[in-house]
Amino acid sequence: MSLSELAKDLKLSTSTVSRALNGYSDVAYDTRQRVMQRAIELGYIPNPVARRLKGGKTNMIGVVLPPPLVNGMLVEPFYSSMLGALVFELQASGLKLLITNQHSNESDDDVRGYQDMVQQKLVDAILILRTRVNDLRVKFAQQQNVSFITFGRTQSSTPHAWVDVDHFDAFYQATARQIARGHKHIAFINTSAEFNYARLRHEGYKQCLLDHQLLYRNEWQMVGGLTEMDGYVLASRLLKVQPIPTAIVCATDDIAIGAMAACRLLGLQPGKDISLIGYGNTPGATYSSPPLTTMDPFPKENGKQLGIFFSRRIFQPGEADFQHLQQARLIVRESD
Repeated sequence: MSLSELAKDLKLSTSTVSRALNGYSDVAYDTRQRVMQRAIELGYIPNPVARRLKGGKTNMIGVVLPPPLVNGMLVEPFYSSMLGALVFELQASGLKLLITNQHSNESDDDVRGYQDMVQQKLVDAILILRTRVNDLRVKFAQQQNVSFITFGRTQSSTPHAWVDVDHFDAFYQATARQIARGHKHIAFINTSAEFNYARLRHEGYKQCLLDHQLLYRNEWQMVGGLTEMDGYVLASRLLKVQPIPTAIVCATDDIAIGAMAACRLLGLQPGKDISLIGYGNTPGATYSSPPLTTMDPFPKENGKQLGIFFSRRIFQPGEADFQHLQQARLIVRESD
């Protein structure tokens, strides 16, 4: 007996039955009682462990988080917001999110986390974050015939379900903003090109320069980590290059905030002497000095879309793969 079968028997929606079983007060008391009584009569077992022991579904989605950041945060603000929205959407369908994290940045380490989940039959499907161009986790899921959705596209030869932001367009927009404000010497601080999103961001930045007949210079490209310290270090190197760039597009808000600190140390006032644009629209971007112009990738909308897709895959497994591309929006503040 599955949750969807119980809902069909009761002529109620899956989300209503799930919320009734979990005692949510927004479901009428009489309805909660009727759902509980019918669940007992039909032998519905809501406990994931008991359901697994019976050989059925766990109604659990598994995700392995990247290693904690050096600043002590478990995950970047973007993923925190996205996963929060995902959990909320999953709850409405009676699904839960099982979270663990990898211990290193080695690709085989994050595969191992998913192997453990699948071998122990802890989950019905997995979510893969921060996809690489050639992602071993995707290959593992395909080989093991595990239901999965990626947040981020890959170069896999076999189509699969994904939700992603249009990174190419986001960084094309950010670069075009700098050009529209009169800049011709525009640098880029990015993360490793092994990640598919980083590759797409670089392509968007570069294509915008080419479309506007502006010079693309290798010495104006910096690659590193995701933190404010990374931004500070990379911008410090960048500002030693001649000619000094007058604008910098940054892969994350944290990188941009660190880069602004490096600029100030060299006597350059962000928003006046040098222009910076970030990505993420994180809380830190709002309260930085000056407030950071950034690209908003709408993490909550991405999380909600992932939840909708997972619900359909679990309860309607015969449906085709799902794919959704989210557009980012420019948020203009004072740093550019």
